[in-house]
Amino acid sequence: MSPGKLFAAKTSERQANPRRLRATAIFIPDANFECIVESADIEGSTMKNQQAVVLGAIAVLGLTGTLVLARPFGNWRDHFMAQSPTPSSPTATMQHSMPVSSEFDYLAQMIPHHQEAIATAQIILQRSRRPEMQAFARQIIAVQSAEIEQMQDWLKTWYPDRDASVTYQPMMRDLSQLEGDALDQTFLQDMIGHHMGAVMMSQMLLNHNLVQHPPVQSFAQNIATTQRQEIHQMQAWLLAWFGDRQPMGRMHHGS
Repeated sequence: MSPGKLFAAKTSERQANPRRLRATAIFIPDANFECIVESADIEGSTMKNQQAVVLGAIAVLGLTGTLVLARPFGNWRDHFMAQSPTPSSPTATMQHSMPVSSEFDYLAQMIPHHQEAIATAQIILQRSRRPEMQAFARQIIAVQSAEIEQMQDWLKTWYPDRDASVTYQPMMRDLSQLEGDALDQTFLQDMIGHHMGAVMMSQMLLNHNLVQHPPVQSFAQNIATTQRQEIHQMQAWLLAWFGDRQPMGRMHHGS
């Protein structure tokens, strides 16, 4: 596998054999942000030496590249909730992308994810002075509003008896007090991470064969393709306007 960024890795105990662990890694090649999800069973003494186990898992899975985040834990969701991730940090991106375990989860969680993108795009549309940013904001609002309506219709039709409400933790910083270059740069930096979350969620749905209804297959493929393209465009703007060469923007980390 070509070099890239290993975005996260986890281990969990196997119920049948406490000494055997399930390792899962998310690998994102730099070239196209294609999200590759790999899993493998590995032998481990106990969960005490978890960091070593994770690094061993990476070797077993044959993944090479820059380790961006590798935190071992038993309960994926509880771990990230306990970390109180800062909006737009790698941890926040993982929190929003990892819980996808079914088509229903994907649809229910992508709706508030889109809603946050629309809300921040509306700020850009109103206050950015760059025509490119205004046009991009209009595109986000139009496309993702239509996608929300589609997902809501599917949930009502296919899962009428299930509660689709989810607890959503924002991934993006507050833009309300920013102006000019600071507004545009912060939006681009944070939206790259936000788009990355949508790509990862879509790739997990597809790679794990979780699609139950054919229209969702092409829907998720389109989100992954479109948002990868938009990531590249945002990177280009960050470099051209601000000299920002960070491959994923300068993801925000709180103290």
